[in-house]
Amino acid sequence: MPKNKTGGKKHKGKKNTVKESKELVVPEEGELIGQVSKVKGSGRFDIRCIDGTERAGILRGTMRKKIWVNRLDLVLVIPWEFETAKCSILHKYEDNEMNKLLKGGYLPKEFKLENDCDNLDEDNYFSYDISDSDTEMDENPKVLDEKVNESDSSEDIDLNDI
Repeated sequence: MPKNKTGGKKHKGKKNTVKESKELVVPEEGELIGQVSKVKGSGRFDIRCIDGTERAGILRGTMRKKIWVNRLDLVLVIPWEFETAKCSILHKYEDNEMNKLLKGGYLPKEFKLENDCDNLDEDNYFSYDISDSDTEMDENPKVLDEKVNESDSSEDIDLNDI
């Protein structure tokens, strides 16, 4: 190995490593898949599980400050035996793993995943109406009159006078 002239171990060359695809972590007996519905802070979350219950999830110690769990993430949880309203988060699924879970049949079809678009009202999602210009003139004659008056005032100004 050549001598490190710059000093310190941070300046040593890094080796090229090939990223290997991870194995899909599937739920075993007693484990469930859930979706984070609310982040409370301090490693605490509200999780909607595939069995239909809402549980308070707690991030396990080995995941703290290493894996960041956000709202709408899919996680693997294990419910507590002594307190059924709580669970521990064992694993966070990435986006590509979520598609593999759907194809593999680990997520039931009845379990509807939330998206950011689901929070918007469907009626207010498109805020404009597509209609003919003739109908717009009939609906708001006052607005059109104001626009006409504004255009008349701009025609009165002569650039040579300025």
